[in-house]
Amino acid sequence: MGVCISHEYSKPTAQETEIQQQFANFSKVDERPPMAVEHQMYDYRQANEEQDDELYAIICCPHSIGFDRDKIALVDLDPTSDTYCTIISEIRLTSNGDEPGRMNWAKSAESLIEMGKLIRKHIIVPCMNSGKIYVIGFDKNKFYMEKEIRSDELFRKDVSCPYAVRSLPLKGAPVHVSTMGDRYGHGKGDFVLIDRKTWEIRKKSDPTFSSFGGDFSLQPRHNLLISSEWGHPRLFRDGFQPSELENVSESFGSCLHVWQISPPKLLQSISLDSFDGSLVISVKFLHNTDCNHAFAISAIGSSIFHLHMNTLSREWQADRVAHVPSLKINLGGVFDSSPEVRIKTSNAMEDRWWLPPETRSLPRGTKFRGGPALMQLSKDGSRLYVCNSFYKAWDGQFYPELISDGGQMVRVDIVDNEMRLNEKFLVDMKDQPNGPFVIRDIKFLDGDCTSDSFL
Repeated sequence: MGVCISHEYSKPTAQETEIQQQFANFSKVDERPPMAVEHQMYDYRQANEEQDDELYAIICCPHSIGFDRDKIALVDLDPTSDTYCTIISEIRLTSNGDEPGRMNWAKSAESLIEMGKLIRKHIIVPCMNSGKIYVIGFDKNKFYMEKEIRSDELFRKDVSCPYAVRSLPLKGAPVHVSTMGDRYGHGKGDFVLIDRKTWEIRKKSDPTFSSFGGDFSLQPRHNLLISSEWGHPRLFRDGFQPSELENVSESFGSCLHVWQISPPKLLQSISLDSFDGSLVISVKFLHNTDCNHAFAISAIGSSIFHLHMNTLSREWQADRVAHVPSLKINLGGVFDSSPEVRIKTSNAMEDRWWLPPETRSLPRGTKFRGGPALMQLSKDGSRLYVCNSFYKAWDGQFYPELISDGGQMVRVDIVDNEMRLNEKFLVDMKDQPNGPFVIRDIKFLDGDCTSDSFL
């Protein structure tokens, strides 16, 4: 069979001409392979007996009932220490019921090599219920209150419910804090920018915002930010309603938003399936800055999405690459057929391990109250620390014993591509003074797999 070619042909459309022009301008520098050769340079190695950058962890501990103030605590992770698995220092927040979200350091290293050299003195703690943002100083294993940004300062910007924190590895760059509501608690995805010298909220140059807010990830080299969507704070603060599964689009967001960091500008919004993409709770760029690929995970949709950019059209798309079907169980009497709720994903420094929250047993003969929610992975990818609180209003519905008996933190060792629970490690908040408390987040002193946005 042959091919007949006519000398007469129609002129290319405007769209085809644009693509041809982009292709003509395409250069090797613009290529973004799925996995760059330099990717293996992030193959971090550390001897098992040497955990100098992992001797302590800062954990976020909301009071489980809310009758007392939440706290930020320092936990001893050194197996040779007499205070192993215990809290050695803490600071209480200033009011009851703050409900801290995703805390993070005010500074970010520009590369893996620089992480251990960076001096980190301040950790930013956004609070979902009170609307406050705490700037907590840390020096010589002691905490002190540096600054309290009150909720009325956010209300004046018509934002509320601060949730996640990210920093740019650039001198003079502000701290980014995502917010999920307007002053009345309706859904509104926006950001507040905090000056790292004065701790004042900077004025934004772009008034654009998305329908809902949530987690976000920075890619400084490509001047990109991707954010996800939760829902209306005024609704999810009252707990999870079974009826919301029948019409998730009314209560929760299902879009991902691609932003330009500086000058700030919304570039594109990606609409996911209304159920599979419902309540995207975590989004992460790869650590390798030569790759502008990212992954996102939906809590209700129980799906993992691969985000990537078409180098010709410059349009972003999200492909569903994994899905966990619903389970036939009874969760706290809320519903019988439950989606496998995915809360957090953590990627190793070499981006080889992407770990969904899933553990199945507990050391010392203790029952694991609830399910794994927030995780932190060691920089060498060998130790996974897991805590079990997501959001107290939801914790109490699905796992009442988590509220009555407190949260826990466990450690999973990754050996020979297998995950094994460490039976010698357990942090249990059940008998804490003025408790119980739950454990919401975990950060290492010298940075970790989720703290920094590499340049």
